[in-house]
Amino acid sequence: PAWDGVTWINTSQGVVAKTVEPGSAGARAQVIPGDHLLAISLIEQKCEEVTNGPKCEQIADARDVQIYLDQARVNGEIHYLIERPSYPIESRTYYADIDHLGTIPNWTARDLYINVIGVVYLLVGLFVIFKQGGRSPFVLHFASLCLTAFVFHFYTPLGTYKDLDLVIAFLRNAGLIMFAPLFLHFSIIYPVRYHLFEERRWHSVFLYVPAALLLCVSTAIFFHDELVKVLPHRLLDYSLNFGAGFYKAAFIQFSAALVASAILLIRRFVISKNTVARQQLKWVVWGSALAIGPFTVLYAT
Repeated sequence: PAWDGVTWINTSQGVVAKTVEPGSAGARAQVIPGDHLLAISLIEQKCEEVTNGPKCEQIADARDVQIYLDQARVNGEIHYLIERPSYPIESRTYYADIDHLGTIPNWTARDLYINVIGVVYLLVGLFVIFKQGGRSPFVLHFASLCLTAFVFHFYTPLGTYKDLDLVIAFLRNAGLIMFAPLFLHFSIIYPVRYHLFEERRWHSVFLYVPAALLLCVSTAIFFHDELVKVLPHRLLDYSLNFGAGFYKAAFIQFSAALVASAILLIRRFVISKNTVARQQLKWVVWGSALAIGPFTVLYAT
């Protein structure tokens, strides 16, 4: 997708530039963080001279910017009416001509590194299935865990959030949501088939209730434009704060499940008297601790 190099966000003052990538089309047009985007034009016509119409559209939502960038296309041009609050009132409005639009940088070294981790998860899951067989203890559960990890590490949306890209973004989010209860459940029963609810094992389904609720909310957010065609609009009306709260809730569930799982595995290793079980747990505990510890301390907190 075409990209101006600017991260536009919604604020109480309107659509504001949060960051500007150095060397991008926006940076070359002298757009700086804090600038307010008032209107967009796809032709060389001053927005100050035109009311809201087909040639110059006023912008009230940061998500609409990408629509115009898609129309302008890569290497095309687009024109912004910008307000810079730090300037005197008589000169704070100016016209920024954005030419030679670039593309969204989605192939960074960090992204590729995370993609490789996803492939490793997938290969490990496939190896365990073909090596142990689908009926062996824990194999299907572990393979499902590897599959969800592969999805949220490997699936990378471009940022258009339309058609296939929207599905990729949804599946990535769903993988992150489902990994939490799967890993927690696995940590509860591994490696001696201990059950959290001995008398009523079906109660373990409650581990998946938060994830199921988050998946429902995720569906409503990602497929909002399609769902409003068949459901009452008031049921799907939500604010940007609600969307941000959803992402925070999904991440909290993910982090809490990792920490709880690590504690369960370490406890199981300490109290286990079975030599074979301790040998298996030794690898799992060290791997989990080395991965979850830094993540929790340096990022999740």
